[in-house]
Amino acid sequence: MNVSIGCSARRVVFGVVLGLFGITAGAQASDGGFQFGARAGASLNQYYVNMSWFPTKFDPGYSSEIGLAAKYRLTGRFSLSSELSFCHRLVTNYRWSGESSTYDDDENGEMVFMGDYYYEDKGTMREMAVLFPVMLQFTPVKSGPFNLSAGIQFGVPFNYKSKETSKQYTLERELLREDTRYDNDGRYPVDYGAAAGVGYMITPNLGVDTRFVFNMNNFFTESPNTWFMYLTLGVSYFL
Repeated sequence: MNVSIGCSARRVVFGVVLGLFGITAGAQASDGGFQFGARAGASLNQYYVNMSWFPTKFDPGYSSEIGLAAKYRLTGRFSLSSELSFCHRLVTNYRWSGESSTYDDDENGEMVFMGDYYYEDKGTMREMAVLFPVMLQFTPVKSGPFNLSAGIQFGVPFNYKSKETSKQYTLERELLREDTRYDNDGRYPVDYGAAAGVGYMITPNLGVDTRFVFNMNNFFTESPNTWFMYLTLGVSYFL
């Protein structure tokens, strides 16, 4: 069920992306109102679980992206911009630790206390994604270098990989057991989030920008209250 939904969602997003870029290419050929170029960026991202009791600590992750960019000036101060980018992302490194107790059944079926132990779990989540933001850009001062933008960003994640190592120790920190688990399933098939940013055009063709994106869907299909957001610093060049 989830697999079929994910494949259908990916086909829809890719269809929209290709259709919009085809339309803009045709419009450029007819009226020359479009600018095309490239954008590269680096991001600092944060994954978190919105549950106060959840013991895991999630470190900030990072990502890099590169792709094509298109911009169309609607009026003297408003423009519509979009990108199609490939992203490689370290989602997060996470960890949790503490003390717990073990119990077992005796020969009469009674629960018997076996002892206390210290546990420590560490993990890493990585993935790749295709990103497709659509932004409305506003220039406060006509023909000025600064601009503000807001819009929505879609993403199609793939090649998600998770690695988790669990260790158990005695309370004196002597290692009792170590296990490593790999998990490549459960990622939500399509991301969609609100995006807002600020940009500065160094020259008519070269610009820098910073953009904040907050994903509005859960990170995992079966885990509610799992969120993802990131801040990107980018450089764009238009022909």
